[in-house]
Amino acid sequence: MKIVEKDASILKYLKKRNIVKLYIKAKLYLEADLTENANLKLLKPKSSLIFSFRITKEHRALAVKENDVLIVFEISDYQ
Repeated sequence: MKIVEKDASILKYLKKRNIVKLYIKAKLYLEADLTENANLKLLKPKSSLIFSFRITKEHRALAVKENDVLIVFEISDYQ
């Protein structure tokens, strides 16, 4: 599965919080189909088709799936 960012604001957010390397590591896990390592989950309600995966204990990436591609549209603080 391929992971792409919706726009440059995602990378800007990651750089500001110094978590770019951890984000790339999570992306590599997902691209290698190791979804349990990145804690990929389908959020409720399941009909919304929004996925979440872990970057750090405090940060999660939210994404939608289109044609076997996860499009990351937001990084959220998970506290």
